[in-house]
Amino acid sequence: MDEALAEYIQFLHEEELPKSRATTAILGIQAKLPRVRGRLHLAKLQLRGLMRLNPRQQHPPVTKEVAVAIALRMTLDGNYTAGIATLLAFDCFLRVGELVRITRNSVHLPGESKLGSEYNRIGIALPKTKTGVNQFVVVEDPDVAALFKDLVELIRPRDCVFTFSASSYRQLFKRTCLKLGLSPRLVPHSLRHGGATHHHLVLKRPISDIMARGRWKSQASAESYIQSGPALLMSVQVPEDVARAGAAGSKSLFLYFHRAENIANRAKNPFRRARRIGDFTW
Repeated sequence: MDEALAEYIQFLHEEELPKSRATTAILGIQAKLPRVRGRLHLAKLQLRGLMRLNPRQQHPPVTKEVAVAIALRMTLDGNYTAGIATLLAFDCFLRVGELVRITRNSVHLPGESKLGSEYNRIGIALPKTKTGVNQFVVVEDPDVAALFKDLVELIRPRDCVFTFSASSYRQLFKRTCLKLGLSPRLVPHSLRHGGATHHHLVLKRPISDIMARGRWKSQASAESYIQSGPALLMSVQVPEDVARAGAAGSKSLFLYFHRAENIANRAKNPFRRARRIGDFTW
Protein backbone atom coordinates (compact mmCIF):
# COMPACT_ATOMS: atom_id res chain seq x y z
CA MET A 1 0.00 0.00 0.00
CA ASP A 2 2.87 2.36 0.84
CA GLU A 3 4.46 1.77 -2.59
CA ALA A 4 1.12 2.20 -4.37
CA LEU A 5 0.53 5.53 -2.61
CA ALA A 6 4.03 6.71 -3.51
CA GLU A 7 3.38 5.85 -7.17
CA TYR A 8 0.04 7.67 -7.02
CA ILE A 9 1.74 10.81 -5.69
CA GLN A 10 4.32 10.59 -8.48
CA PHE A 11 1.43 10.32 -10.97
CA LEU A 12 -0.16 13.48 -9.54
CA HIS A 13 3.14 15.32 -10.02
CA GLU A 14 3.67 14.12 -13.59
CA GLU A 15 0.10 14.92 -14.63
CA GLU A 16 0.19 18.31 -12.83
CA LEU A 17 -2.90 17.43 -10.80
CA PRO A 18 -3.75 19.12 -7.46
CA LYS A 19 -1.30 18.00 -4.79
CA SER A 20 -4.09 18.25 -2.21
CA ARG A 21 -5.29 14.87 -3.54
CA ALA A 22 -2.11 13.27 -2.16
CA THR A 23 -2.74 14.58 1.35
CA THR A 24 -6.39 13.56 1.14
CA ALA A 25 -5.43 10.04 0.05
CA ILE A 26 -2.98 9.55 2.93
CA LEU A 27 -5.33 10.96 5.56
CA GLY A 28 -8.26 8.97 4.19
CA ILE A 29 -6.38 5.67 4.25
CA GLN A 30 -5.11 6.33 7.77
CA ALA A 31 -8.66 7.09 8.92
CA LYS A 32 -10.05 3.94 7.28
CA LEU A 33 -7.15 1.68 8.32
CA PRO A 34 -5.67 2.98 11.59
CA ARG A 35 -3.12 0.17 11.67
CA VAL A 36 -1.16 1.74 8.79
CA ARG A 37 -0.42 4.90 10.80
CA GLY A 38 3.32 5.44 11.04
CA ARG A 39 4.02 2.90 8.31
CA LEU A 40 3.52 4.94 5.11
CA HIS A 41 7.14 6.06 4.94
CA LEU A 42 7.59 6.07 1.15
CA ALA A 43 4.32 7.91 0.53
CA LYS A 44 5.15 10.63 3.06
CA LEU A 45 8.64 11.10 1.63
CA GLN A 46 7.12 11.39 -1.83
CA LEU A 47 4.60 13.92 -0.55
CA ARG A 48 7.37 15.97 1.09
CA GLY A 49 9.25 16.05 -2.20
CA LEU A 50 6.09 17.09 -4.04
CA MET A 51 5.54 19.96 -1.61
CA ARG A 52 9.11 21.17 -2.12
CA LEU A 53 8.76 21.10 -5.90
CA ASN A 54 5.39 22.83 -5.75
CA PRO A 55 5.36 25.06 -2.66
CA ARG A 56 1.98 26.09 -1.37
CA GLN A 57 0.86 29.47 -2.69
CA GLN A 58 0.16 32.00 0.02
CA HIS A 59 -3.12 33.82 -0.49
CA PRO A 60 -2.85 37.45 0.62
CA PRO A 61 -5.14 38.92 3.28
CA VAL A 62 -7.49 41.83 2.65
CA THR A 63 -7.75 45.11 4.52
CA LYS A 64 -10.99 46.11 6.22
CA GLU A 65 -11.64 48.62 3.43
CA VAL A 66 -11.35 45.92 0.74
CA ALA A 67 -13.58 43.53 2.72
CA VAL A 68 -16.22 46.28 2.99
CA ALA A 69 -15.94 47.07 -0.74
CA ILE A 70 -16.45 43.38 -1.61
CA ALA A 71 -19.45 43.17 0.73
CA LEU A 72 -21.03 46.31 -0.75
CA ARG A 73 -20.50 45.05 -4.30
CA MET A 74 -22.16 41.73 -3.42
CA THR A 75 -25.10 43.60 -1.91
CA LEU A 76 -25.49 45.85 -4.95
CA ASP A 77 -25.59 42.70 -7.08
CA GLY A 78 -28.50 41.39 -5.00
CA ASN A 79 -26.49 39.10 -2.69
CA TYR A 80 -27.36 40.78 0.60
CA THR A 81 -26.73 37.79 2.89
CA ALA A 82 -23.41 37.05 1.18
CA GLY A 83 -22.39 40.64 1.86
CA ILE A 84 -23.12 40.22 5.57
CA ALA A 85 -21.29 36.87 5.53
CA THR A 86 -18.22 38.61 4.09
CA LEU A 87 -18.20 41.21 6.88
CA LEU A 88 -18.77 38.53 9.51
CA ALA A 89 -15.96 36.31 8.20
CA PHE A 90 -13.54 39.25 8.39
CA ASP A 91 -14.58 40.33 11.88
CA CYS A 92 -14.74 36.84 13.43
CA PHE A 93 -11.88 35.18 11.47
CA LEU A 94 -14.31 32.56 10.10
CA ARG A 95 -13.40 29.81 7.68
CA VAL A 96 -15.96 29.23 4.92
CA GLY A 97 -16.96 25.86 6.39
CA GLU A 98 -17.65 27.51 9.75
CA LEU A 99 -19.59 30.32 8.09
CA VAL A 100 -22.07 28.13 6.20
CA ARG A 101 -22.78 25.94 9.26
CA ILE A 102 -24.02 28.79 11.48
CA THR A 103 -27.65 28.17 12.50
CA ARG A 104 -30.11 30.38 14.33
CA ASN A 105 -29.81 28.18 17.40
CA SER A 106 -26.04 28.66 17.47
CA VAL A 107 -26.33 32.46 17.73
CA HIS A 108 -26.84 34.30 21.02
CA LEU A 109 -28.50 37.71 20.72
CA PRO A 110 -28.67 40.32 23.49
CA GLY A 111 -31.64 39.69 25.76
CA GLU A 112 -31.67 35.93 25.24
CA SER A 113 -31.08 33.51 28.08
CA LYS A 114 -28.60 31.16 26.37
CA LEU A 115 -25.60 32.81 28.04
CA GLY A 116 -27.53 34.55 30.79
CA SER A 117 -29.69 37.63 30.50
CA GLU A 118 -26.81 39.92 31.54
CA TYR A 119 -24.62 38.91 28.59
CA ASN A 120 -25.37 41.65 26.05
CA ARG A 121 -23.06 40.73 23.15
CA ILE A 122 -23.70 38.71 20.00
CA GLY A 123 -21.90 35.38 20.20
CA ILE A 124 -21.67 32.48 17.78
CA ALA A 125 -21.19 28.87 18.84
CA LEU A 126 -19.12 26.83 16.39
CA PRO A 127 -19.85 23.16 17.20
CA LYS A 128 -17.32 21.83 14.67
CA THR A 129 -14.17 23.57 13.45
CA LYS A 130 -10.88 22.56 11.90
CA THR A 131 -9.11 22.76 15.26
CA GLY A 132 -11.74 21.23 17.52
CA VAL A 133 -15.35 21.16 18.65
CA ASN A 134 -17.49 23.54 20.68
CA GLN A 135 -15.67 26.77 19.84
CA PHE A 136 -17.07 30.26 20.33
CA VAL A 137 -16.53 33.75 18.88
CA VAL A 138 -17.99 37.18 19.64
CA VAL A 139 -19.01 39.65 16.93
CA GLU A 140 -17.00 42.73 17.96
CA ASP A 141 -17.57 45.31 15.22
CA PRO A 142 -20.77 47.17 16.25
CA ASP A 143 -21.94 47.76 12.67
CA VAL A 144 -21.38 44.13 11.69
CA ALA A 145 -23.16 43.06 14.88
CA ALA A 146 -26.17 45.26 14.04
CA LEU A 147 -26.39 43.96 10.46
CA PHE A 148 -25.99 40.35 11.57
CA LYS A 149 -28.62 40.77 14.31
CA ASP A 150 -31.17 42.13 11.81
CA LEU A 151 -30.59 39.08 9.62
CA VAL A 152 -30.61 36.48 12.39
CA GLU A 153 -33.92 37.73 13.79
CA LEU A 154 -35.60 36.69 10.53
CA ILE A 155 -34.31 33.10 10.67
CA ARG A 156 -36.28 30.16 12.07
CA PRO A 157 -34.64 28.35 15.03
CA ARG A 158 -33.01 25.38 13.31
CA ASP A 159 -32.34 26.95 9.92
CA CYS A 160 -28.93 28.00 8.65
CA VAL A 161 -28.36 31.74 8.72
CA PHE A 162 -26.65 31.61 5.30
CA THR A 163 -28.38 29.39 2.76
CA PHE A 164 -25.57 29.22 0.19
CA SER A 165 -22.99 26.42 0.05
CA ALA A 166 -19.27 26.84 0.62
CA SER A 167 -18.51 26.27 -3.07
CA SER A 168 -21.13 28.78 -4.28
CA TYR A 169 -19.78 31.42 -1.89
CA ARG A 170 -16.23 30.84 -3.13
CA GLN A 171 -17.42 31.30 -6.72
CA LEU A 172 -19.34 34.48 -5.83
CA PHE A 173 -16.31 35.86 -3.98
CA LYS A 174 -14.05 35.29 -7.00
CA ARG A 175 -16.59 36.87 -9.40
CA THR A 176 -16.96 39.90 -7.16
CA CYS A 177 -13.19 40.39 -6.89
CA LEU A 178 -12.98 40.19 -10.68
CA LYS A 179 -15.65 42.89 -11.06
CA LEU A 180 -13.75 45.17 -8.69
CA GLY A 181 -10.45 44.63 -10.46
CA LEU A 182 -8.89 42.94 -7.43
CA SER A 183 -6.12 40.35 -7.51
CA PRO A 184 -7.15 36.81 -8.56
CA ARG A 185 -5.00 35.60 -5.66
CA LEU A 186 -7.70 36.69 -3.21
CA VAL A 187 -9.90 33.90 -1.85
CA PRO A 188 -12.49 33.74 0.96
CA HIS A 189 -9.71 32.66 3.35
CA SER A 190 -8.21 36.13 2.73
CA LEU A 191 -11.00 37.45 4.99
CA ARG A 192 -9.86 35.32 7.95
CA HIS A 193 -6.23 36.22 7.33
CA GLY A 194 -7.15 39.87 6.85
CA GLY A 195 -9.17 40.01 10.06
CA ALA A 196 -6.27 38.60 12.08
CA THR A 197 -3.82 41.02 10.46
CA HIS A 198 -6.16 43.97 11.10
CA HIS A 199 -6.57 43.08 14.76
CA HIS A 200 -2.82 42.95 15.28
CA LEU A 201 -1.65 45.72 12.97
CA VAL A 202 -4.43 48.31 13.49
CA LEU A 203 -6.13 47.36 16.77
CA LYS A 204 -2.82 46.36 18.44
CA ARG A 205 -4.20 43.10 19.85
CA PRO A 206 -1.67 40.68 21.37
CA ILE A 207 -0.99 37.32 19.73
CA SER A 208 -2.69 35.46 22.60
CA ASP A 209 -6.00 37.28 21.99
CA ILE A 210 -5.80 36.67 18.25
CA MET A 211 -5.05 32.98 18.82
CA ALA A 212 -8.14 32.59 21.01
CA ARG A 213 -10.37 34.56 18.63
CA GLY A 214 -9.10 32.69 15.55
CA ARG A 215 -9.25 29.29 17.27
CA TRP A 216 -5.62 28.41 16.49
CA LYS A 217 -4.10 25.54 18.43
CA SER A 218 -0.52 26.46 17.63
CA GLN A 219 1.05 29.81 18.43
CA ALA A 220 3.45 29.23 15.52
CA SER A 221 0.51 29.11 13.08
CA ALA A 222 -0.98 32.33 14.45
CA GLU A 223 2.39 34.07 14.39
CA SER A 224 2.99 33.05 10.76
CA TYR A 225 -0.32 34.72 9.84
CA ILE A 226 0.65 37.89 11.65
CA GLN A 227 4.20 37.93 10.37
CA SER A 228 3.33 37.38 6.69
CA GLY A 229 0.18 39.54 6.68
CA PRO A 230 1.64 43.05 6.16
CA ALA A 231 4.13 41.91 3.49
CA LEU A 232 1.39 40.06 1.57
CA LEU A 233 -0.92 43.07 1.85
CA MET A 234 1.74 45.24 0.22
CA SER A 235 2.05 42.76 -2.66
CA VAL A 236 -1.57 43.31 -3.78
CA GLN A 237 -2.66 46.27 -5.88
CA VAL A 238 -6.08 47.71 -5.01
CA PRO A 239 -7.81 50.08 -7.50
CA GLU A 240 -8.03 53.58 -6.05
CA ASP A 241 -11.82 53.85 -6.43
CA VAL A 242 -12.30 50.54 -4.60
CA ALA A 243 -10.05 51.65 -1.75
CA ARG A 244 -11.88 54.99 -1.44
CA ALA A 245 -15.31 53.37 -1.52
CA GLY A 246 -14.26 50.80 1.08
CA ALA A 247 -12.80 53.50 3.34
CA ALA A 248 -15.98 55.59 3.12
CA GLY A 249 -18.15 52.54 3.72
CA SER A 250 -16.08 51.53 6.76
CA LYS A 251 -16.83 54.84 8.48
CA SER A 252 -20.63 54.46 8.10
CA LEU A 253 -20.97 50.76 7.44
CA PHE A 254 -24.53 50.23 8.68
CA LEU A 255 -25.84 53.20 6.66
CA TYR A 256 -23.92 52.34 3.49
CA PHE A 257 -24.91 48.70 3.62
CA HIS A 258 -28.63 49.37 3.87
CA ARG A 259 -28.35 52.02 1.19
CA ALA A 260 -26.71 49.42 -1.06
CA GLU A 261 -29.53 46.98 -0.30
CA ASN A 262 -32.16 49.58 -1.19
CA ILE A 263 -30.35 50.41 -4.44
CA ALA A 264 -30.22 46.72 -5.34
CA ASN A 265 -33.94 46.35 -4.71
CA ARG A 266 -34.78 49.43 -6.79
CA ALA A 267 -32.49 48.24 -9.59
CA LYS A 268 -34.90 45.39 -10.23
CA ASN A 269 -37.04 48.07 -11.86
CA PRO A 270 -35.64 48.43 -15.43
CA PHE A 271 -36.28 52.21 -15.31
CA ARG A 272 -34.10 52.72 -12.22
CA ARG A 273 -30.65 51.28 -12.74
CA ALA A 274 -28.48 53.81 -10.88
CA ARG A 275 -26.01 52.22 -8.47
CA ARG A 276 -24.61 55.09 -6.49
CA ILE A 277 -23.58 55.03 -2.84
CA GLY A 278 -22.41 58.28 -1.32
CA ASP A 279 -19.91 59.80 -3.72
CA PHE A 280 -19.16 56.57 -5.57
CA THR A 281 -20.86 55.11 -8.62
CA TRP A 282 -20.47 51.32 -9.04
